[in-house]
Amino acid sequence: AINSLLKCVRDTDEVVMRFGVLGISNLAVLPQNHKMLIDQGILNSFMPLGRTKDVELRRCIAFGLNNLCSNEDNHRVCERVGIMRLLLELLGDNDDDTQSQACFAIRQLCMTAKCRSQFLELNGLPALVSLSTSENIELHRELAATLRNLSLNDKMKVSMVEGGAVEILIGYMHSPDLETQHQGTGVVGNISECTEVQGPLIDMGILAHLKYVLKSKSIDVQREAIRSIANLSAEYAYTAIVCASGILVPLVATLSSPDFLIQRFAAMGIGNLATNPVNQEKVLSACEEVSS
Repeated sequence: AINSLLKCVRDTDEVVMRFGVLGISNLAVLPQNHKMLIDQGILNSFMPLGRTKDVELRRCIAFGLNNLCSNEDNHRVCERVGIMRLLLELLGDNDDDTQSQACFAIRQLCMTAKCRSQFLELNGLPALVSLSTSENIELHRELAATLRNLSLNDKMKVSMVEGGAVEILIGYMHSPDLETQHQGTGVVGNISECTEVQGPLIDMGILAHLKYVLKSKSIDVQREAIRSIANLSAEYAYTAIVCASGILVPLVATLSSPDFLIQRFAAMGIGNLATNPVNQEKVLSACEEVSS
């Protein structure tokens, strides 16, 4: 059956190709079929199809790649074949389904360090960022999660700040959708680990937005916000700015959170801020205010 489907994929008629790709993509829903499909050269057969203008065929390609990329065992061969380049092309389609499937596939691939590096080499961030204009909530969730995986790469952290991603993340931090809010705040937490971009983040007003999400009903969002604050407070040069931002009292209040990671990150942040003698009296005042 796979050989017959492959013949359809390599046909010159786009309708025949479409049914061949859809058949293979349906088989790829089951991870136990992946090795057999890849051994038959499915990925190499998909690569030339990126030139097609047929919307339904491109949608089927993105669906199949999403299924195959969901399996981490396939990431190495995907990297070697150059699937990331095809996925970036599919991101540019004016079709929500194709964009969502391609974005999810990139998200999965970028769980692997080498694939994150390949994304960076291909300058994929502009194509990804362009999805932020969509009105599709599911796509925004995937975009935020993809940016979070990518932000594990140190060079990508700098690229995100320089490439306009922070404005998108700030929007996500204010999203009514808690999953988008969680992922967006998590990206800020990862980026803020990089000392090179801590100054620019503060200049962009990120502290006010972190203070806002501290009020979130989601423990996950609160945890990422506190982690971000602790990271930004780790650089002595910014301790006075962080302390003067009005974030100290809500930061101290999170010490009583039922979540031990929030408690830990809060203690780290307060400890970092207290390394600056100028802040020490302010820290003690905040502690008294919260306990009273």
